[in-house]
Amino acid sequence: MKHIYWQGTVNNINSSLTVDEIKAKCSKQPLEQAGVGSGEINDIRKTNIAFVNDIEINNMLWNLAHTVNKHSFGFEIEEPVRVQFAVYEKGDHYGWHMDTHWADPNSLYDRKISIIIQLSEEDSYSGGELELDIAKGQQPFPKEKGSVIVFPSFIRHRVKPVTKGTRKSLVAWVEGRCFR
Repeated sequence: MKHIYWQGTVNNINSSLTVDEIKAKCSKQPLEQAGVGSGEINDIRKTNIAFVNDIEINNMLWNLAHTVNKHSFGFEIEEPVRVQFAVYEKGDHYGWHMDTHWADPNSLYDRKISIIIQLSEEDSYSGGELELDIAKGQQPFPKEKGSVIVFPSFIRHRVKPVTKGTRKSLVAWVEGRCFR
């Protein structure tokens, strides 16, 4: 692994979609309360989500994951992207967690790469900072609309509580055969 994470913007990933187009496609999906694993646990996670199945968004995210993986992580990846639209209102949050699903001993695949795209204007909400727990300590990431972060799914991260407004983001995971 050459890098712990990759950071950029939608504008510099050769996307045929703009942030507003992505947000418009996602906003058409019906929202439901998010859970953790197989249940609903508001002390760990409180937000509304929708799973998105859009070929343009999926292709954009797969191409991004493939490129970043090739230059930064070197993981064996092969499963299509799974995409989630998340809407955080005042008081919503997602505590420290990893995006892996290692608790399932029957799984033939591991989540290996996580991607987060900021869809809200930075000044449309307060709080809601994305932080990664890395060697440098708790690293906050830009809140600018269109900012992108790609990182291994086993890195702990969180979204701090939103204190005002609404935070919207697109989250995706890429899988591959289990780590050996």
